[in-house]
Amino acid sequence: MTSQHHNETLDVAPLKPADSEIAGAQIGPDLFIDDLVVHDLELDLTDRLEESIGQSFKTSWDLPESSRYCGWRLRVKRLLDISLALVLAVLLAPVLACVALAVALESTGPVLFKQTRIGRNGSSFVMWKFRSMNVDAEAQLAADPAMRAAYRDNDYKSPTSNDPRITRIGGFLRQSSLDELPQLVSVLRGDMSLVGPRPVVPDELIRSRHSDAYVYATPGITGLWQVEGRSSVGYPERCAYDNDYVADFSLTRDLQLLLRTIPAVLWCRGAH
Repeated sequence: MTSQHHNETLDVAPLKPADSEIAGAQIGPDLFIDDLVVHDLELDLTDRLEESIGQSFKTSWDLPESSRYCGWRLRVKRLLDISLALVLAVLLAPVLACVALAVALESTGPVLFKQTRIGRNGSSFVMWKFRSMNVDAEAQLAADPAMRAAYRDNDYKSPTSNDPRITRIGGFLRQSSLDELPQLVSVLRGDMSLVGPRPVVPDELIRSRHSDAYVYATPGITGLWQVEGRSSVGYPERCAYDNDYVADFSLTRDLQLLLRTIPAVLWCRGAH
C-alpha cells in the first residue's frame, strides 16, 4: 500500500429498492434473506451485491499516516499467515475430523455453513464455519417476530442461551470457538488473515458504518475485539477496537493478539 491509499475513498451506492423488496423472501433451497441478512448467496444475488459493493460503502475515513498497515509489513504478515495456518491445519486435523463427524451425526444437513462476508477493499468472499444451527435456522428466524426482535436487539446476533435453532453440539462449538476452525481455509486462500478486523456481512456495512477498517483491512479469525471480550462487547465498541487495530497495526501486536487468543478461547471469554 503506498501513501496515496491513506486518503482513498471508496464510493458505494446503497442497495436499490428492488434489492430491499426481496427481504423476507425465500430464494432457493439454501438461502433466506431477512432484512438483507445474507447467509448463503446464490450466484445471481451475489453478482447484484458485488455490483453494489464494488461502488458503494462510501467512506471518508482516512487511514492514519502513522499506520503501518501497508508495504513490506503486509507481505511479512501474509507469509506468517500461510506458515501458521498450514501448521495449525495439520496439528488440528484430528480435531477437525471429530467435529465434522459430530455435526454430521447429530442432525441432517451439511457439515459446513457458508456465508458471504466483506473483505479487503470491499470485495466479497465466502467464509466457512462448522454448522452450529438447524438447516432451517433462517426460516425459523423469519417466522418468529420475537426471535427477530431479540436478534436485532443483540446487535444482529441471536442470544445463544435461548436460541432454539442452535444444536446441542453447536452450542459447544460456539462456546469453544471450534466452529471457526474452517476459516483456516480462508486464510490460506488469502481472503482472511489470522489477525484482523471481524469479517462482517454486507448488511452490517449497509446499515451501520461505525467502522471503515472492514473495507480497508483483511478480516481476521481473531483480533483485538475477540481478545477484549468478543460478544460481551457492545457493537460501537467492537467497531472502535477494529479501527484501532488498523490505525495502530504492527507485526508485534499481531503476535501478541495471537498469544492472547489462546487463554480467551480456553476460558471461553465472551463467546456465545
